[in-house]
Amino acid sequence: MTNEVAIYDNYLPNLEFQLIKTQLFNRNFPWYLSQVLQPGEGNNTNVTESYNFQMVHLFYKDFIPQSSGMELLNPIITKLNPRALLRIKANLTFKTSKIIEHGYHTDLPDTEQCTTGVYYLNSTDGYTKFSNGEMIEGIENRLVLFDSRLSHTGTTCTNADARCVLNINFIP
Repeated sequence: MTNEVAIYDNYLPNLEFQLIKTQLFNRNFPWYLSQVLQPGEGNNTNVTESYNFQMVHLFYKDFIPQSSGMELLNPIITKLNPRALLRIKANLTFKTSKIIEHGYHTDLPDTEQCTTGVYYLNSTDGYTKFSNGEMIEGIENRLVLFDSRLSHTGTTCTNADARCVLNINFIP
């Protein structure tokens, strides 16, 4: 991949999608507070510290599953058919009175041939925006694939209690 962005709507069959969504939106699912962008990462000059937070759940990192919920993602992983997984995490941001863009950044910028997948778990007015101005609407069961070195930002939403996406970094 280079600068192209691929969009796949209705990526999973509805039953498989609903199972993942139901688990991640379950009140007992373990979420952890994290900064959206770490100090020095990306360009978050427009985001005050009060908006630079999200809830995360790390499923996979450094070639090791980090969560007992990893098998929940098997339908996505099987369909992607990656040569190698690098990182999978769920990001959840909360409703704000206006949409907040968190700041442009790149996923794993030093990893060549790495692809980022953003998989939307719910439909919101939040979006993924690329530094070239291209915006991808947040529609549930949509997968967006792009080169991990592509500068992009995620957002909050205004029309749902939360916005939830899976961020998948892999070698195709």
